[in-house]
Amino acid sequence: MLSVAPATALEIRTQNTPLTHQQDQPPLPVCFGEKVEHMFDFKFQPDTYWDGRGLEQGDAGYQRSQPAVFEGLVGEYLPEKMEGEVEIVFVEKRSTTGDVMSLRAVPEKGEIRYRLVDEYEEVYELPFETSIKPLTFSELTSMLNEIKHDDAKWLELEYRVDIDSGDDLEWISMKSDYYPELSDWNEWNFEQVRKELEK
Repeated sequence: MLSVAPATALEIRTQNTPLTHQQDQPPLPVCFGEKVEHMFDFKFQPDTYWDGRGLEQGDAGYQRSQPAVFEGLVGEYLPEKMEGEVEIVFVEKRSTTGDVMSLRAVPEKGEIRYRLVDEYEEVYELPFETSIKPLTFSELTSMLNEIKHDDAKWLELEYRVDIDSGDDLEWISMKSDYYPELSDWNEWNFEQVRKELEK
């Protein structure tokens, strides 16, 4: 199983307690005994999620992803955003219909609440659901690695599509209007998971 330390920068581990960001220098992720602070800026933190970014959304007539097999316009069927909700991570799968997912943030009673949605109304369990401030890159990547689906780590399940077939990362890609290193991190993280699973 993936051994990236879950949200080590966070003071809490429960879903119902917001992150406080009280530590000036939160610990950086350690992956398989290897510090990665020189590879990515894990301390990076957006000033806000509400500056006009993260508003794009597809619909039945507009598809942001590229299906693996061209079948004409398929459309995008993510849930509509709630009032004030923005997309902080866009996930695209190289499936026949170009399935997509969206990690979203919405202001709620002085906190920021997060949820991961897809086009099939599946349920995803986040390791934490709220924070006081926007997530640091360390906190975001820890969240992504620790999200559960059907009692298994969601991202590892997605990576296994390529790992089990012996391919490079093609199945799942990520991008963000707020975290410029996310796409590169996803490729790097895939290789770390592959190495761990092949031990």
